[in-house]
Amino acid sequence: MLNLYYFTGMRVSEALALWWSDINLADGYIKVSHTLTNTKDPDKKRKNYTKTTAGMRTIDIPTDLVDLLKWWKKLQYDNLPQQGDDHYVLSATDEPLHRSTVNNIVNRYADLAGVHRIQAKELRTSHACLLINKYNVDILAVSQRLGHAKPTTTLKYYSQLWRGRNRTVADQLNGAIGKIEHPDHSLVDFNGNQFVAL
Repeated sequence: MLNLYYFTGMRVSEALALWWSDINLADGYIKVSHTLTNTKDPDKKRKNYTKTTAGMRTIDIPTDLVDLLKWWKKLQYDNLPQQGDDHYVLSATDEPLHRSTVNNIVNRYADLAGVHRIQAKELRTSHACLLINKYNVDILAVSQRLGHAKPTTTLKYYSQLWRGRNRTVADQLNGAIGKIEHPDHSLVDFNGNQFVAL
């Protein structure tokens, strides 16, 4: 579950709504097209829409995550009673997880790792940080993976992640001027109308 959120940037409710039919393990992508609501009625929990229209998207996933999902699918299908043709990906009981369960799991592993606790939704920010700071992914690709309607939305929430690039840009500019010979006196004849003390 943690890997799924971290390597896709999906919203908590989007990943909770995933069925195996939404994931193409052969070609390595996930179709995001549903949201899980908090209603107690099991027939109304999985909605066929996302937070925004742009949230309806395809997310390519790395091979490592594909392998992990294949392992989980086999484990799940070997241990779950088969009720119907499809199953929630993030479930050990064939019932969808509650949002609070996701936060509890994130906190449990944060405590085990000895790191600061975060909310599950912050794994989405972690995904954006990974793309921007580690892999220098462009704003359009980040925006599409996160399901934002416009890149400006991504900048609104994640612009601070690009600020660290200022030092990198400055370092890349080193030597761009080339070698400059500085004269020992001014080569410009001053003819202004201001008083200059000589």
